[in-house]
Amino acid sequence: MTEDALAQLAGIDLRVSKGPYALGSWKTESASEILKKLSTLELDMALAIVDEKEVSCLVPQKILPELPPPVMLEEDWAIVTLDQEMDWGMVGVLAAVSTALARAKIPLGAFSAYSRDHLLVKQDQLDPSMKVLKEICGETRFED
Repeated sequence: MTEDALAQLAGIDLRVSKGPYALGSWKTESASEILKKLSTLELDMALAIVDEKEVSCLVPQKILPELPPPVMLEEDWAIVTLDQEMDWGMVGVLAAVSTALARAKIPLGAFSAYSRDHLLVKQDQLDPSMKVLKEICGETRFED
């Protein structure tokens, strides 16, 4: 971890959404149907990535029945948001977070919105994750 990344992280608060959230994979031909459905729902958080191999979505688990059946599915995720707008020139923040969690043997996923980074942590790993992140980040606020 670089000193710059650690200094940046110390000032970044965390926002935790316990969910639960589900991360699924759908066939690419489902993209239009999934995106249309997501656009009609009032969601606090959703992620959709469409590439040539699949449609990947992170959604609240409670809406799964409203979507076509996924090909693969991982449930029971929480989302930890690095709750500060970050410039795209900021270097090493995700590396510092993932290194700290890796040292504690905590698996994670990560995705970036335009101005914030989000970590996916299994709900059963949330407490140990927060202990690690509390050492390097700012204040924590829990939602839901």
